[in-house]
Amino acid sequence: MSEFSDEWLALREPADHRARAARLVPRLVDGGSAKCPWPVLDLGAGTGANLRALAPQLGGLGIREQHWTCIDHDPRLAARLPLRCATWAAGIGAGWEVAGQGLVISAPRWQCRARTLGVDLASDLEHVALPPGGLVTAAALLDLVSAAWLERLLPRAAAAGCRLLFALSYDGRVALTPAHPQDAALIDLVNCHQRGDKGFGPALGPTAADQAAI
Repeated sequence: MSEFSDEWLALREPADHRARAARLVPRLVDGGSAKCPWPVLDLGAGTGANLRALAPQLGGLGIREQHWTCIDHDPRLAARLPLRCATWAAGIGAGWEVAGQGLVISAPRWQCRARTLGVDLASDLEHVALPPGGLVTAAALLDLVSAAWLERLLPRAAAAGCRLLFALSYDGRVALTPAHPQDAALIDLVNCHQRGDKGFGPALGPTAADQAAI
C-alpha cells in the first residue's frame, strides 16, 4: 500500500479542502434524518483530514452526534490523528477531550467522537465492519484502488444500507496553461502512473469515478 508522510498530508490539506465538492454533502442526509448517533467509517483516514472537513458540514446539516471510526494501515499517521484533530478543534473554537482510546470534539451544534483502527484495507477489507445505515467515506483513495477491491466493498456497503462519499478522486480531467507541445505526453505519463499498483492491485486512476458509478 502506498505510504504518505504526515508532513505531506499537512501540506496538501488546505488545497484539498478548497477542492472539495461541498454541494455533494447535503445529499448524504437527503430523504430523511440519519440515525443518531450517526456512524461514519473513514477509510484510509491518515491524520483525520476527512473528519476535519466533513464533521462541521454534517453538523450543520443536523447530524449533531457523529461516531467516527478512522481506519489506516500506518500506525504513525493514526497516532498523529488525535493531536491534529485536537489542534484543529481548538482553532475553530470547539472543545475536545481524550476519551478512552479516542477523542471527543464538542462544537456548539455538533459533537464528534473519533477512534482510530489499524487495518490493512488491501488484505483485510472483509474484516472491517460497515456501519448499517451510516456513512462510508474516503478522501484521495478511490483512484488508488483496483476494480477488484471496489467490487469487494460496494456490495457490502449496499447490503448494509450505507451512504458513500469518495472525495478528491482524480478523474482524468487536466487543464494546463500555458499550452505546451508536450502536454499530451505529460498527461499520458500521469495517467500511466495513476494506473499503477498502489497496493490494491492495478489502480483505477482516471476511471475510478465511472467505475464506482456502474
